[in-house]
Amino acid sequence: MSDTGLDLEREAHFRPKTLSPWLAALTIIAIGAASGAEGFRAALRWVEGGAVPSASLLFGLGLGVLLVAFGLLMLVGRIRGWPRLALRAEGLELETVFGTSWANWDSLGDFAIQTIYAGPLRRRMNVASAAITGSSVSAKLRRKAKLSIPDAF
Repeated sequence: MSDTGLDLEREAHFRPKTLSPWLAALTIIAIGAASGAEGFRAALRWVEGGAVPSASLLFGLGLGVLLVAFGLLMLVGRIRGWPRLALRAEGLELETVFGTSWANWDSLGDFAIQTIYAGPLRRRMNVASAAITGSSVSAKLRRKAKLSIPDAF
């Protein structure tokens, strides 16, 4: 048993908080569908031989497609249980929608809790970050100076 209360002889898995990511994904999908609906109808009329849609309708269609795709990506991540943090004796592994990052303990400095302000609404969020000091990390982390773990668990 370590001084943190975790027994790292076994793996410790942490899954995210449950409700808010589901609501965010469904909201983004709904906003995307609503913003692209009229552009979609105009594009269908154009394909059937009608008038060319205006630039604003095509922009709305493109925005709607991007939002729906992003919402579906978030939804798939939630169904798969991402983000997922695994702590092991040799190191840690963080799985997200965008890939898996891992690092051995000997390649990380001490963790520190920082408060950052994220998103368009400048929401306050705690992040645990550690300097990357060695080379026993995933290729994704080799380009970075710090490993950051958001307070999503």
